[in-house]
Amino acid sequence: MKQTAEHPSAYVAEIRRGHWRIVVPIRGKLSPRMAQDAFSNREDASAWLRSEAGAHAVGLLRERVARCG
Repeated sequence: MKQTAEHPSAYVAEIRRGHWRIVVPIRGKLSPRMAQDAFSNREDASAWLRSEAGAHAVGLLRERVARCG
Protein backbone atom coordinates (compact mmCIF):
# COMPACT_ATOMS: atom_id res chain seq x y z
CA MET A 1 0.00 0.00 0.00
CA LYS A 2 1.37 3.42 -0.94
CA GLN A 3 1.89 5.90 1.89
CA THR A 4 0.25 9.24 1.19
CA ALA A 5 1.00 11.06 4.45
CA GLU A 6 3.45 13.93 4.24
CA HIS A 7 6.83 13.94 5.94
CA PRO A 8 6.88 15.31 9.48
CA SER A 9 8.26 18.85 9.54
CA ALA A 10 11.94 19.51 10.08
CA TYR A 11 12.70 21.23 13.39
CA VAL A 12 15.46 22.88 15.39
CA ALA A 13 16.97 21.03 18.37
CA GLU A 14 19.86 21.65 20.74
CA ILE A 15 21.93 18.51 20.22
CA ARG A 16 24.76 19.54 22.54
CA ARG A 17 24.90 22.53 24.81
CA GLY A 18 25.23 25.55 22.55
CA HIS A 19 25.05 23.53 19.31
CA TRP A 20 21.72 23.86 17.50
CA ARG A 21 21.00 21.58 14.55
CA ILE A 22 18.20 21.07 12.05
CA VAL A 23 16.59 17.64 12.54
CA VAL A 24 14.90 16.17 9.46
CA PRO A 25 12.50 13.27 10.16
CA ILE A 26 12.30 10.84 7.26
CA ARG A 27 9.10 8.83 6.82
CA GLY A 28 9.90 5.11 7.00
CA LYS A 29 13.24 5.63 8.80
CA LEU A 30 13.76 5.16 12.53
CA SER A 31 16.43 7.80 12.97
CA PRO A 32 16.15 11.33 11.60
CA ARG A 33 18.87 12.98 9.55
CA MET A 34 20.74 16.16 10.50
CA ALA A 35 20.94 19.01 8.02
CA GLN A 36 23.61 21.72 7.85
CA ASP A 37 26.34 22.44 10.35
CA ALA A 38 25.67 23.40 13.95
CA PHE A 39 24.40 26.89 14.70
CA SER A 40 25.38 28.89 17.75
CA ASN A 41 21.81 29.81 18.70
CA ARG A 42 18.23 28.79 18.10
CA GLU A 43 17.30 32.01 16.28
CA ASP A 44 19.96 31.53 13.59
CA ALA A 45 18.98 27.89 13.11
CA SER A 46 15.28 28.76 12.86
CA ALA A 47 15.99 31.57 10.40
CA TRP A 48 18.03 29.21 8.21
CA LEU A 49 15.30 26.55 8.31
CA ARG A 50 12.67 29.11 7.21
CA SER A 51 14.90 30.44 4.42
CA GLU A 52 14.80 29.27 0.82
CA ALA A 53 18.25 27.72 1.23
CA GLY A 54 17.09 25.75 4.27
CA ALA A 55 13.96 24.45 2.58
CA HIS A 56 16.03 23.45 -0.45
CA ALA A 57 18.62 21.63 1.71
CA VAL A 58 15.91 19.72 3.61
CA GLY A 59 14.28 18.70 0.32
CA LEU A 60 17.60 17.51 -1.12
CA LEU A 61 18.34 15.51 2.02
CA ARG A 62 14.95 13.77 1.85
CA GLU A 63 15.38 13.12 -1.86
CA ARG A 64 18.85 11.63 -1.34
CA VAL A 65 17.58 9.33 1.45
CA ALA A 66 14.62 8.23 -0.71
CA ARG A 67 16.95 7.31 -3.59
CA CYS A 68 19.40 5.40 -1.37
CA GLY A 69 16.68 3.53 0.50
